[in-house]
Amino acid sequence: RKQAIVLLLGGNLVDAEAAKAEAKALKDMGVIVFVVQVGSEVLNNGTLMEIASYPHENNFLRVRDDLQVLSGEIMASIVEVSLTVRRARCVVDVATYTQVNDVGDVDGQELSVPDPMSVKAICRGRTAQYDPRRDRKPTRVVQSEDVVLQDPTQQLNAGTQTEALIHASFGVFRQLPLDLVVCIDSSASFGRVVDAQAVTASGLALEFVEQLLSAVQVPEVNLALVRMGSSAEEVVPLTTDLADFRARLRELSCEDGETRLAPALRAAHRVLERRQFDTRRSTWAAPLQAAAAVLVLTDGAQTDWLEAQGAAEVLRNDSAQLLFVKVGGLAAEPQPPLEALAFATALAPKASEVAGASRGGAPLAIGRGVFEATGMSPAACRALVPEVLAQVLQVSRVMRRAHVALPMRGYREVADVAGLCDEGGVEVAMRPDVPLLDPTPVRWEPPLAM
Repeated sequence: RKQAIVLLLGGNLVDAEAAKAEAKALKDMGVIVFVVQVGSEVLNNGTLMEIASYPHENNFLRVRDDLQVLSGEIMASIVEVSLTVRRARCVVDVATYTQVNDVGDVDGQELSVPDPMSVKAICRGRTAQYDPRRDRKPTRVVQSEDVVLQDPTQQLNAGTQTEALIHASFGVFRQLPLDLVVCIDSSASFGRVVDAQAVTASGLALEFVEQLLSAVQVPEVNLALVRMGSSAEEVVPLTTDLADFRARLRELSCEDGETRLAPALRAAHRVLERRQFDTRRSTWAAPLQAAAAVLVLTDGAQTDWLEAQGAAEVLRNDSAQLLFVKVGGLAAEPQPPLEALAFATALAPKASEVAGASRGGAPLAIGRGVFEATGMSPAACRALVPEVLAQVLQVSRVMRRAHVALPMRGYREVADVAGLCDEGGVEVAMRPDVPLLDPTPVRWEPPLAM
């Protein structure tokens, strides 16, 4: 804490030497001695300046009669003011993090996390596996997971990594972009009754797809529909119009003929080839690359196995998952296993696994390419939907709250922080009770009205 004494002197000093000695003692204690010579009488300015603190010329003033006029100069010489951060933006890297108990207990400034639906939402971290119990409703807010972020670029002089600066809580957000082509068998065998309740395999497939449509989120997920039989027909191109997709789905009917997989797989590949020209995504997901998958609903009675192998290989080379849902169970034996055609990537970790994972990441589960209902009822087919979607869908994780410990070093002062929005980062929500102070004080300046 700074201490100062202001001496107002109006006459000659009779004890100049004693005054200089007392002033020196005060100055040795760190006290600022400011001397003001008042009046028109000429005094020994040299002696008075020696009494004043060094630099003497900055701590000595002479005024004739109006002390108020020079009060601002006196204050500016002995009073310093602190600078506080009014607005700030910082770049947040969510690439690595570890779990903490409660982000609210962490010291620091809160970050103004962007609206999750905006492009600037902080959702570039790890993805999590689709969970139908958690992710079915697009607007549902899930419980956040508290994590602490670490900036790998911050290093100590000794070469070791600094402690984490950013503490944040994350929550599951929305499904990541996916282009999904649904191929449905329309052969004669698929239209046959499969149980005593007059249920057909095509009817079960319809139940499955209806359930799937109720679980996906648009416009993140685009769907296409291909009819599969002796030939293939693209019924619906990639779309986010689920009402139109349902209407066209219900118009499908089974026809006489065999089940040929190859034409349907080639049709699905053509659909996916055109997707690079499709920009139908929500604002937040626009910059993200959409995954690709082909889902085939059939009874497994394909007749062009060798040709289908070649078409499946083309999809695999384009990194498109190829999954099969066996419905009806009427395929004549023996049939080559659909597992030999399927291509399934490893499952993403669950959200709970991601939150507690170390820098190396959570272990990935082995993917599954063929699914088969345990019974011939519509309920059994609907029960397959969560398993299938967990294979093809991933969900993003978005920052809900964050605290950051901002060291007052390494910053760049700007006239307008708002102008930096296009440079990335997030704004810091300033706490009036905990100001961020610049370590370098500045001179006090009188207000205009003074």
